[in-house]
Amino acid sequence: MLWGHWIFLPCVLAATQQQGSALISSADALHASLSNRAIRTVVLTEGEYFLKETLTISRDVVLRAETAGTVVLNALGSRTTPRGVLAVVNGTVELEGLDITGGDKGGGVHVAGGVVTITSCNIYRNTAVSGGGLAVTGGAVTTFFCNFFDNEALQASAQPSLVARSCCRANSKRLDSCFQGGGVYVSSAGGLSIFNGYISNNVAVSSGANLRVENTSTAVNVIVRLVTLRTLGVAFITPTSIDP
Repeated sequence: MLWGHWIFLPCVLAATQQQGSALISSADALHASLSNRAIRTVVLTEGEYFLKETLTISRDVVLRAETAGTVVLNALGSRTTPRGVLAVVNGTVELEGLDITGGDKGGGVHVAGGVVTITSCNIYRNTAVSGGGLAVTGGAVTTFFCNFFDNEALQASAQPSLVARSCCRANSKRLDSCFQGGGVYVSSAGGLSIFNGYISNNVAVSSGANLRVENTSTAVNVIVRLVTLRTLGVAFITPTSIDP
């Protein structure tokens, strides 16, 4: 509802049409704000946001925590209700100061298109077939001061974590029965740049437990700078620049 210069949404604390921003405090308001193209900046107050479906973004928008490290986006994914946390298909998108977790079979963040910048985010305890924490299959992504940990790339049969870990360690070369890029997976020609932060303690039933760069017909550019990265969990198939 528009009234003067204000936009009112359910559970929206404040939003101005002039600034195109919204300060929100609930998952329902978050979904509504992302659907409202008049809102260019969505600011989330402290708390855990339990999502009913994957947050899909197909436009220019900034999604940030009012105070970094105090906002958790939890997809509550499970075997019976598989879903990811965030999916970006288009637009210039900025994610700032968020904890992203609970994605099951959809991962934490899946970028299929657009230009995405992720800053000061923790992405953890998500699963997907490839790219449990972050999957870049289109577009271009840059991260600053982000941490990726305790994510998993599992078989479609959704094996329990302990089984997946055992399979990864014992059968790391069985690519026919395993999946890749537990922490981060990239196959987009647009590439991925990761600056500062760490990628660790992720699991893939195959190779690249922490970081997997897939072989494609087009070269994939990946830059890793000042990142704590467990080398044994990395699989690079195309030219990559690393300076941990």
